[in-house]
Amino acid sequence: MFSDLLSWLAALPKWQMFVAFWAVGVLRGLGYYVVGALVGARLHDARWSEARAKVQALGARSVVVTWPVYGLAGATQVINGAVRVPIAHFLAALVPLAGLWAVLQTIVGVALIEALMTQAAPYLVALLAVVAALRLAVHWRRRRADMVDARV
Repeated sequence: MFSDLLSWLAALPKWQMFVAFWAVGVLRGLGYYVVGALVGARLHDARWSEARAKVQALGARSVVVTWPVYGLAGATQVINGAVRVPIAHFLAALVPLAGLWAVLQTIVGVALIEALMTQAAPYLVALLAVVAALRLAVHWRRRRADMVDARV
């Protein structure tokens, strides 16, 4: 079943992958904006107010600034809706960024599909495991150092 899905994805023309990823990026961003517009007026937390002030200062440019950071980008899009950044300004920032995201997803997606369809798949999994282990080791080491610093 997994190999059938990979085969189907590999058979897609690259431009169709790009268009699909671009559409997903734009629709996701608009969805976040709408959620913010619907619930933004009801939130009155101190952190929410601080985030709101930062986004209002930047306007739609906040979407561009936070785009590379996945969770922050979504939160910023929600706040853009909550502070009622004009939709034309929001879309002017979102549409080209969704295109960049689609290019990256298409390139990475194609490379990943091709790697999984070859004999390189076990090596790819091993590489990802090593990267994850190193990331966890760095995280634990920093956390331990922070705890030691806090005691001093």
